[in-house]
Amino acid sequence: MSLGFDPVVPSFLAENGIETNSWGGIVLNKETFEISTAGIYAGGDCFRGADLVVTAAFDGREAARSIAESLLK
Repeated sequence: MSLGFDPVVPSFLAENGIETNSWGGIVLNKETFEISTAGIYAGGDCFRGADLVVTAAFDGREAARSIAESLLK
């Protein structure tokens, strides 16, 4: 999901108990990229707002590392 410059918060976020901030970005743990619902991860525009694609790719890599670590526990 990409929210772009003028985000419209999808209704499925609230319907599934996913916490958002005042501008509609997903709230997450910035160290693990896990959101308020355990086992769900996010990154990129959906929590940062409009940013560079390389930043989103970095977030994806870091989220994948957190997912891998959680699977090894």
